[in-house]
Amino acid sequence: MSKQSIKETWLDNAISWISPQAGVRRMHARLIQENARIQFRGYEGASKGRRLGGWNPSPSSANSETRVSLKALRSRSRDLCRNEAYAIRAVNTIVTNVIGEGFLAKAKAKTEGRSKIFQVEWLDWAQSLDCDFDGLNTFAALQALVMRTIVESGEVIVRRVRRDSNSGLSVPMQLQILEPDFLDDSKDGEVFSDGSFNIQGVEFSKEGKRKAYWLFQKHPGDTYGGITLQGVNSVRVPAEEVLHIFRVERAGQVRGVPWLAPVMLKIKDLSDYSDFTLVRQKVSACFTAFVTAPDSLDLKVGSSAQTPAIGAKLEPGVTEQLPPGYSVEFASPPTSGDFSQFSNAQLRALSAGMGITFETLTNDYSNCTFSSGRMGWQEFQRHIDQWRAHLITPRFCIPVWRWFTETAGIAGFGSDKVVAIWTAPKREMIDPTKEVEALKSEVRSGLKSLPEAIRQNGYEPSEVFNEIAETNKELDRLKLILETDPRQDIGVEKAKAEEAPKTGKEKPKKEDS
Repeated sequence: MSKQSIKETWLDNAISWISPQAGVRRMHARLIQENARIQFRGYEGASKGRRLGGWNPSPSSANSETRVSLKALRSRSRDLCRNEAYAIRAVNTIVTNVIGEGFLAKAKAKTEGRSKIFQVEWLDWAQSLDCDFDGLNTFAALQALVMRTIVESGEVIVRRVRRDSNSGLSVPMQLQILEPDFLDDSKDGEVFSDGSFNIQGVEFSKEGKRKAYWLFQKHPGDTYGGITLQGVNSVRVPAEEVLHIFRVERAGQVRGVPWLAPVMLKIKDLSDYSDFTLVRQKVSACFTAFVTAPDSLDLKVGSSAQTPAIGAKLEPGVTEQLPPGYSVEFASPPTSGDFSQFSNAQLRALSAGMGITFETLTNDYSNCTFSSGRMGWQEFQRHIDQWRAHLITPRFCIPVWRWFTETAGIAGFGSDKVVAIWTAPKREMIDPTKEVEALKSEVRSGLKSLPEAIRQNGYEPSEVFNEIAETNKELDRLKLILETDPRQDIGVEKAKAEEAPKTGKEKPKKEDS
């Protein structure tokens, strides 16, 4: 009982002894107060009792939290991806499923001729290494690099690098992918005369719009000859030349957080526990038997004139005869216990925190039925659709296409607006036989258009239609009939319907009168 409660109890007893009526009124008021406290206690999660007394998170903003923790989170996330199998597996799973072979762009202009011109120029630029500032990746590979950096480091910087007309590029533009370390987060809190301000390397106008980025010219973590670069200055780059891509988790968030942040401790603890278990089993396997000598003798392994010979190690088929008074005790090595059950529980938490399935993370389908596997696949697909629709397409693909058309217009390809229709890469079906039939039924019933169904499989409809038309034209020219030609199936069914005998009863003919 607290001192306050003891004091109140003593006072109640004293008042009741002096004036019983006053004591009753005091007790009645105290009961009413206690009932009101119980009735209007609000949310239990906000209570201040003994159970939650040590849980006092600060009501800080998203930028205040990243300002303090972002560098440590980023470094630890990269360390886990370098050294922990399940961490890199989780990152690879997200990247390969979201990006796959890459998003495809289909140019669409007012005229078909102009669409073809831009489509040819885009493919010539995007499918070559000319689109990459480092000259190592195609545009599809840059998509994967962007997604990987977002997951591992929390955010990515994409900078447009303009080239002159003598560069030899048909479209004088390249993309430079930078890690978020290039942002000079020391540019923070400064206020300029026009009302603009900085937040962790990002400059905003007084209205709160992104105005510029302060980027280092070299990676601040680069070392040459074991010496870390010092005095690297940042330069101001207009926001029109930079894409800053990250997953927005809170309103007003300026910097991105590594996706491994919620599960870092679990990965580290699971790794340590796995190492400790492995070392314990290795050490315990080294202890096989203990030979105890009588108190009057000193045990020495091997033979000598004073001590009997005792084997130094056990071998198959050997029978050791011990002298009188000696005894042998065999070790009982510890077992791994519930290691598998514990690790699976941690891995399920890891997969839930990353938004992927346990089976995909571990490649363990031993306890997975077809129905549960399909449900997990569909749930994972929803995450993939969201990442594609919220990150890759609107914040990378579409802005890059806008840069491309602007630069192409300057290069002499015209200034008319040309948009792109983006097709996401396909994901393999679990049961193609059933799923294709279901997809065909949706198209035939009008629930889904044929172009939509084709895009769902990762192909551009117009290209598929043109290829089918050219194939059919070539087959007809060569007078070839293939079993895979659906036109033959339609013709066969029509012929069968025409030649089928009438099964209904025929009406008797009326005789001539």
